[in-house]
Amino acid sequence: MNAEIYTKKGQYLPGEPIALCLECDVDADQVDIELYSLGHKVSEFSFPITGALTDIELPSIETTFAGYGVKAALKKGEEQRANVFTAFDVAAHGKVVRYGFLSDFSENDADDRDVSAMAKYHVNTVQFYDWSYRPDMLVAPADKYSDLMGKQNCLQTVKAKIAQCHEYGMRAVGYGAVYAASESYRCDHPDQSLFARQDNPLCFIGKFYIMNISKGCPWHDHIIAEYKHAASLGFDGFHMDTYGFPKTALDADGQMVYLEEHFNELIEDTKEALQAVAPEPCLIFNNVGGWPVEITKFAPQECVYIEVWPPNDRYSHLKQLILSAKSTGKPVVLAAYPVPFHKDTKQRALESELLCALAIALNGASQLFIGEHNAVITQGYYADYTRLDHGQIMKIRAYQDFFVQYEELLFDDTLKDVSFTHIGWDNVEYACDADYSVSGEAGKLWLNIRENKHIKLIGMVNLNGNDDLWNEGKEKPKDLYNVTFSVLTHKPVSRVCFASPDINGGLAEALEFSTQVSEKGELTAVTIPHIIHGGLLWMEV
Repeated sequence: MNAEIYTKKGQYLPGEPIALCLECDVDADQVDIELYSLGHKVSEFSFPITGALTDIELPSIETTFAGYGVKAALKKGEEQRANVFTAFDVAAHGKVVRYGFLSDFSENDADDRDVSAMAKYHVNTVQFYDWSYRPDMLVAPADKYSDLMGKQNCLQTVKAKIAQCHEYGMRAVGYGAVYAASESYRCDHPDQSLFARQDNPLCFIGKFYIMNISKGCPWHDHIIAEYKHAASLGFDGFHMDTYGFPKTALDADGQMVYLEEHFNELIEDTKEALQAVAPEPCLIFNNVGGWPVEITKFAPQECVYIEVWPPNDRYSHLKQLILSAKSTGKPVVLAAYPVPFHKDTKQRALESELLCALAIALNGASQLFIGEHNAVITQGYYADYTRLDHGQIMKIRAYQDFFVQYEELLFDDTLKDVSFTHIGWDNVEYACDADYSVSGEAGKLWLNIRENKHIKLIGMVNLNGNDDLWNEGKEKPKDLYNVTFSVLTHKPVSRVCFASPDINGGLAEALEFSTQVSEKGELTAVTIPHIIHGGLLWMEV
């Protein structure tokens, strides 16, 4: 028997009906739907099963930001045959950015299979990777064309994909590197180049020449005009890509150019230009390896986007990158490309991604890695993606369901990270009887502790049995049992919950807890029966 339930859109706007789809071959005639919000059951519905595919429409929800878990019980009369789970969220555009990708735009790729597949992972913003004709001339002069890498594209397909993204609740963001030009453009405009040394223009992989983005150079206005022209296709904004190198270069007059001094002005001018054709343009700028995020994170863009490369190899580095970006209050996206799907076994690749996904989400960020038709990015050229098998698809979707269901906790900026100040040594605010770490050490339970005046939140990633390299294949972690936490709460605790994407379809379980008075205040103790890959524990004070 096979059954699954999934959302028809990547995200639902406030006041929009919630469209789900039940796909099953189970001998059942009715589906009972239960909706959960942070562990509380908030509503119930029943629908007849009409065939292999049953469309389900739930009433709209008037909220500005909330995630919901869905439990669907399949019944034959009064007999329950199976349970399936999903999640959805209701939020305005930009509250959380769940970034996916498309890279196939040939005339044979015009159907919506890839976009509908991304909706099941709750993707709400889509990067159209290498859709353009040339990096210096984004919109092709003909309907069918070959890009600079030789990939065959079709302008009608690009337009169709943009419309499909909008239909599935996603924003369409066109890729356009901020300083890349073809050789022919550079030869026609040598004064716009950046140079390693005199008469040695900078070039990336022998194809993409690096132009001078400073406002005094004509390239600055040229690339903005290209973005504005491309917006006429229907794009909601642009992915302003960089390559990390160069950080400094010489201009045509031999003067030093410090690129970090010019990115913000380019982003600001692009935003202003696009507002003439799109009221709320979505700009995403690539801080490669975290550079220069301390400068660009305050620029007018949709999120703080960081592409992760060595030497940021360890789980602790992921957290550092996220924390470096969160001070703006904008969503944070890590482009963390899971290499093991290309270089390791299917199971070790999956285990690696599950731990990586938890590490990113529990620190309040999202991950760019999924797109096309159930494919993952494993390196910088997205068109060389790797397809997932059915088992990988269902497990990764379950984790994305989990992150959406608990997004009110995961992306609550009032919850401040206290991992390094409230546990260990003489810090008695939190205690744990497992072998733990707050910095993602190998072989330990990694704790990410956040709190505000009303919530104590502990995110857990189980690294028991694995190293701390986030982009290497992994074994299934060694299960942990009966892990006890003690938290200094002072005030009475009304509820303690634990939720894991590995247990009970991701739905939260209310745990029994005890309190005792110590010389330093009231302590609340709770024991988690079973930890597989990880999960969330929260106390409502």
